[in-house]
Amino acid sequence: MPRATVELPTLEAVKTQLRQALNTPIQRHYKLLTPLYGGGVRAGENDLNLLIRPTSIRGHLRFWWRAARASNEHIKKLIADFRLQDLQYKRDKNGKIEREFTDIEKLRLVEGWIWGAAAEEQEELSKLETINNLSKSEIATKRLAQSRVQVEVTDISTENANRLKVFKGFWEYKFDDDPKKSKWLWKTKCLIEPSYLYFPMRPEEDETTKPEHDGNDGDKWGEIPHGSVWSGVEFQIKIYFLKSESIQEEVEAALWAWEVFGGIGARTRRGFGAISDTRKPTTKFSDWFEQAFNTHVKIGLSVNEIPRIPDKSQIVFPKSNWEYAINKYQQFRQQRGRGNGQRPGRSKWTEADAIRQITGSSHFRHRDPLDEHKDANGKAIEVFPRAVLGLPIIFQFIGAPTPTITLEGRQHERLASPIIIRPFHYGDFQGVVVIALSTPLIPPNGLKLKEIPTQHVAYEIHSGQEATVPLNGEIDVIQALLKELK
Repeated sequence: MPRATVELPTLEAVKTQLRQALNTPIQRHYKLLTPLYGGGVRAGENDLNLLIRPTSIRGHLRFWWRAARASNEHIKKLIADFRLQDLQYKRDKNGKIEREFTDIEKLRLVEGWIWGAAAEEQEELSKLETINNLSKSEIATKRLAQSRVQVEVTDISTENANRLKVFKGFWEYKFDDDPKKSKWLWKTKCLIEPSYLYFPMRPEEDETTKPEHDGNDGDKWGEIPHGSVWSGVEFQIKIYFLKSESIQEEVEAALWAWEVFGGIGARTRRGFGAISDTRKPTTKFSDWFEQAFNTHVKIGLSVNEIPRIPDKSQIVFPKSNWEYAINKYQQFRQQRGRGNGQRPGRSKWTEADAIRQITGSSHFRHRDPLDEHKDANGKAIEVFPRAVLGLPIIFQFIGAPTPTITLEGRQHERLASPIIIRPFHYGDFQGVVVIALSTPLIPPNGLKLKEIPTQHVAYEIHSGQEATVPLNGEIDVIQALLKELK
């Protein structure tokens, strides 16, 4: 008896069938205002086959949805709107309710419903659906949680784009009257400004290219270009979402927040991959932003761990360019006193003097703390205020027994900076947006010095200590930074 054959639908047929169940898509055409840094499968690298990845856009939209919409009151409303009340409980294996979900669990429930859930969360949803005796059609609808919002990149144009080399690494000969001290030194040079932003792409020393012969003072050898970014890229997207779900407001809010504060690729908090909608504005920038903010951002109590868009007092729009704003940010973070020749001056921040006191090790020129860093007893004030601008922070001390000291979180080494600086263009406004996200200032369980983990580490500047840090009389680092960048 001949075996029956089954004709499987083509991929395009499946896509067409799925889109028939979706709303008319939201369409956008964007151009990049700043270079695209990374964005590929490998961290920090462009993917030449797919410069703009739909999965990356979807991830950014998911983040900005949480930032804009994750107030506890709004999540409660969405649970009711999406009829998820039966799923907001922790149940035993027999389906008996043990407790109501916490706020973070409710947020994850709604987030998974809109943007898709991880495999284990999908499995949990399936268990709950079975327990609640839902119909097959209801279960099938719920299983679509992984595809309620789809992002499609329809066109990527590099016609007017440029691929820019970022660094070059090379060996330079340093001559000394003592032949034993003459040697080749590894040097790097950033080819794009502001160079401060590109340090993660700096090439490491490559011993395999080190010349074996001697040279003359200043000779260079083996220049190697390293790293690249794309500028001037344009692309179009379509965002589909299910007709059966009233999630258009949620998608539009996430899209607005991403367009104003976010970007594509890596290091978007420093302005890389900043996108600009090519549609022509119909209103003044100030009126548009006020109305859009009030429509899309849900202010209110929320899960503490989730970065949120703050009230408008924590958002400033300097009428400067991106490079200028970044240089101001760098100057703020790296304020130093007057140097001597090529030697930079001492940091005006308290951390370096605090570390010298804690370790009991310092260069003879730096043995005594700066006067403004001393307490009433003449000791260095042991406070690390720049921790709130992101972790880890690496301090280097030339010639010290411990040349590198790392400030990080006790439970989590890293903490993303709450500060976002990116260019933004809208009609009559051509400038920069700076926002301080509402988020925990330090990781859970506090801070530590990696090399001295038992040392207590404080970050708060208290009243009366204003003069110890270069904040123009402020004791709040973030507020001082916002004032500096206005």
